[in-house]
Amino acid sequence: MPLIHLSANISEAYVQISIKYLNNTSVKIILQAFDYIGAFTVICSVEGKQHINSRSNISIGKPPGLLMRHKRCVVHYDRYIECTIIAPVLVRAFTNHLSSGIDFFERPLFSRPRIYRSSPKLVSIDPLNQTLSYRWLPEFSYYFPSRLKMNVTATIENFGASTYLMDMTPTFQISSNFNLISSTSMSLKIEFTNRDSPFVSFCYGNITMKINVNSNEEEIRLIDETNSTSLDLTSLSPDTWYRICFYCYRKQPVDTISDLVCHQYKTSKLSNILQDFSSKIFRSSKGQNGSGLTEILDNHLFGVMSIWKNRSYMLLIITLFIAMRSNLAQMTTTTTDFRPSNIQIIPDVIIIKQTSTTNFTCFNHRPSDSPLEVNLSKVIPTNEIQLFTNILNQSAIHIRLESRNYVGVFHLLCYSKGEQSKGNRADVIVTAPPGVLQLAEKCRVYDRQYIKCVIRASTIARAVQNDYPVKFEFTEIAHSPDRLAYRPRFEFLKNETTKDNLTFKWQPTIDGEFPNGVRMHMKAFLPHIEDSSYYFDMTPIFQITPKFSLESVSWNTIRMNVDPIAAPAFCEKSVMRNLSSNANRTWTVLELNKNPYTISNLLPKTIYRICMKCRQTYSDPEGIEQCQTISTNSRFQWLADYNIVPIFLICVLVVLVITIVFIILHSSHCSSSVSIPPSDPSFIPSTSPSPRYRSIADIQSVIQQCASPEMLPLTSD
Repeated sequence: MPLIHLSANISEAYVQISIKYLNNTSVKIILQAFDYIGAFTVICSVEGKQHINSRSNISIGKPPGLLMRHKRCVVHYDRYIECTIIAPVLVRAFTNHLSSGIDFFERPLFSRPRIYRSSPKLVSIDPLNQTLSYRWLPEFSYYFPSRLKMNVTATIENFGASTYLMDMTPTFQISSNFNLISSTSMSLKIEFTNRDSPFVSFCYGNITMKINVNSNEEEIRLIDETNSTSLDLTSLSPDTWYRICFYCYRKQPVDTISDLVCHQYKTSKLSNILQDFSSKIFRSSKGQNGSGLTEILDNHLFGVMSIWKNRSYMLLIITLFIAMRSNLAQMTTTTTDFRPSNIQIIPDVIIIKQTSTTNFTCFNHRPSDSPLEVNLSKVIPTNEIQLFTNILNQSAIHIRLESRNYVGVFHLLCYSKGEQSKGNRADVIVTAPPGVLQLAEKCRVYDRQYIKCVIRASTIARAVQNDYPVKFEFTEIAHSPDRLAYRPRFEFLKNETTKDNLTFKWQPTIDGEFPNGVRMHMKAFLPHIEDSSYYFDMTPIFQITPKFSLESVSWNTIRMNVDPIAAPAFCEKSVMRNLSSNANRTWTVLELNKNPYTISNLLPKTIYRICMKCRQTYSDPEGIEQCQTISTNSRFQWLADYNIVPIFLICVLVVLVITIVFIILHSSHCSSSVSIPPSDPSFIPSTSPSPRYRSIADIQSVIQQCASPEMLPLTSD
């Protein structure tokens, strides 16, 4: 009997084979593919003789689809640049051996020669995030310009191609790593790695003393910003573990990213001969100056020398004494340099709980006539943070800080009156349990372009508002086996964050698609506060922002033109006079298939405020109102649309013409209706060709007939 199998191990969720045996020598194979992209071979062999077989090569695919850059391209240590491209279809084609490829063509930048070498290297394929990462080497060392464009063409053989214009403006990855060069009992020397670039990087950090490597007991001091390739950390305690952390960056105009790098090192032990009095020296060093410590060394040396009479031992002790005094002098000098001013606050770094009381002491090592003053680095309500001071003497002040339900970071400032710039500060970190995270409402899709989710997290939100450093991570629990619904890069909208809520924004992987049932895993990381984790459903509701225009068409009518809305929507409008109260508004349903709309029965020369809001369905929450104001026309507005002077002149001319015509017609009527009787009955008209003349009597008779009738008085019968 024939046996059928595939050359690749493909899940039945993607490819299924149905076999129908026709007879002993033939079989019918039905192959069904479910959203699979790739190439494989169907092998038909004889049972027990697999080496005798027949093969059919199968390719299943589709066009590469949309390509998109994931975040910005990154320059690593000024040596090469890497760009990550989101290409879901192409990643599956690469992974499943479908014949495909991707080509890059660099657009010339300002008529300059090629910036990057051709044929970049494919460094990684990430099936989970559906990305491809490529690496370019520059033609000229350390040159990675902005605004360079790269044409990207992805091709899947027999199925089509897609093009994408990629911006290669870079972000620079700066190394914060460092190594220990040398160690003594009271100092550590470190060197920063990857500092061979011609560009200057700046690093700052802190050093934390631990009693042992697993101890929670800490004493922290800050390390000022430096651009040196190496750094000496002195004034340390012998045989002690220190945790050193650095963060590096490069100043504008370039953008840089870096990680906080921490290493633990231990200072060397003191000589065994000095172990019996070293602890006393270092305990005393916290409260005495260099001369006092020297006296202690002298006294201990005298005691040790009185024990050993042998000269060789005495020589050894003198040598150790000189070395100890040298290290002590170095320690004393470095401590003076480490304090940035004559003002000192103890402790200078402290981590406290949100409801607690903490004591500080501020010293002025060079007392003056100006008293010490204390303040906070920012304005904090007194019901959250309150300070109480007690002046101990002219060079010291006691400070009691009470925290009540505050979460955040601030500085406690201490300075001489009128000299705030020469003071010192203590870094205060106030922590609290992160509390419960919860989705405040359903995630909202805005104009089918992006989705926003609001997370209720009171403690974390207050910490963010109070400058507490926070880091968020989101992992999508894929609703589809072959792609993610949302791009991995999210945006934290800090300006929309309130004291209770955090707001985040995502772009969809495919424009306009926001599927139901997507679940997201959220993690929040805050230093010195336990991590928070939360799963939430991103099934959205659609927030529609309507767009419309208004036009006043008459003294009592306004025309409303609504821009087309892509998705079905339930929309309403309200019309009210601009000075009316919002409480009196009435919303009426807008039928989107009757655009434009006519709003009539309005008052002339009146300002109206017309609002519109939309939602996807009637049961969704209220949409966002969009309002505009417009004034209706005056009743005589039509006159303003014409030039009145020509119209007036035409009207005057028409009236004048009518008057003249009337006079002429009236005169002609009088002439034709009057006959002149002869004054003499014997008068015979002359037939002579000479001109005819009328007598004065005839003219007077004509005048009397054309004259106005006399007004006779009325008489009663």
